[in-house]
Amino acid sequence: MAVDPNLDLVIAFGTPKEYEPGTADYFWWGPKQTLGLFLQSREQPAMVYQVALEAGRDDDCAARVQRATATDVVLSCTPEKGDDVTNRKFVYDIRAKALLKQTDYRQFPMARIIASGDSTVLAGTVFANNYQHQSVVVRYTPAASPPFGLLKHPEAQKWINLLDRPFKPVRFGPGASFTLVQESEAISLATRLAIREHTGKTAKPYPLPQTTYDVFAQTRPQSVKNGWTKQATTIDEEIGPTQTAGNTLWFGKTFYDGEGISGVGGFGYFDAEQRQYRIWSPPEVVNSSVTALLVEPEAVWLALAHRCEWGDSAGGLLRFDRTTENVTKIDLPDIANSILRIDGHLLIATRFGAAVVEDNSVRRFFVDKTTDGRLRVAEALLGKE
Repeated sequence: MAVDPNLDLVIAFGTPKEYEPGTADYFWWGPKQTLGLFLQSREQPAMVYQVALEAGRDDDCAARVQRATATDVVLSCTPEKGDDVTNRKFVYDIRAKALLKQTDYRQFPMARIIASGDSTVLAGTVFANNYQHQSVVVRYTPAASPPFGLLKHPEAQKWINLLDRPFKPVRFGPGASFTLVQESEAISLATRLAIREHTGKTAKPYPLPQTTYDVFAQTRPQSVKNGWTKQATTIDEEIGPTQTAGNTLWFGKTFYDGEGISGVGGFGYFDAEQRQYRIWSPPEVVNSSVTALLVEPEAVWLALAHRCEWGDSAGGLLRFDRTTENVTKIDLPDIANSILRIDGHLLIATRFGAAVVEDNSVRRFFVDKTTDGRLRVAEALLGKE
């Protein structure tokens, strides 16, 4: 990408011959792979200035270039397992053609979008190895540039307190006789969502219908080719993100896809009047879990992710037209936790930070740390080839 009238920034990645770099928008970065930052003269391409050479560390990670500007480059570094993502930042001076400083910091995921009165904020917490944590809150102001700004204490504290609130059952349906509850499994102590109808002192369960193996084999044939036989596959699908609309509870399905456990992705609603489920599983959804959804009169928005043994990976953002049932996919490289429409814009809280969708284009933002330790909101910017 161009960084001044005469120079281009070049980000290169070197790997041994036996390691195929692949074609994804990320690369595995370990001790045998090297990242290079260079400045190249546009008029004399053979004139190249080395800014930095950096080999990966012993804990290999999936690295993705998130920001590249005339002053800095930020890469996210996702470990092979887990969600402990580190951002690695290089700050340089294009006049001196030299690296000024490098710093690493934990990525700040945004867990929730909270709208109250005239204020809309995104809040999240990052945890350190010593179990200490730091919570951050950013306010969304659509007319501002940039549209996000960090809140300072004590203003941020009232929003941070909302992050620690326990799950609250959701009442819906005629007479609010149906409840979405959180139940604990006896053996694993894991929790999952369930629908109950309360009549007097009794509670009737309405379990989520599970996909049969025959339907699984039909909708996900590649999984069958990869060895997911009927004898070795356990279908275990759960209710994921939810939203009430009248007498219906909309939801996205979620499932672990590994170690003999799988499912078929989908979304739909439970109709409290009819006491039945309605579920869609278009081809664009069947391989993924839904991590966030927003139901609107004309469309349903779905954020997807693949949950497997080696961690979660983003599956993009989908718009499902409720009239035509056509699906439009929007490129979102981050796993979403929440979606909300504010002032005509689609606002998304993600594990990377925040995203704003307008006219099928996405702007992404994250909490960055300066070399002297201050926090700020920066936009994820990439140059063009």
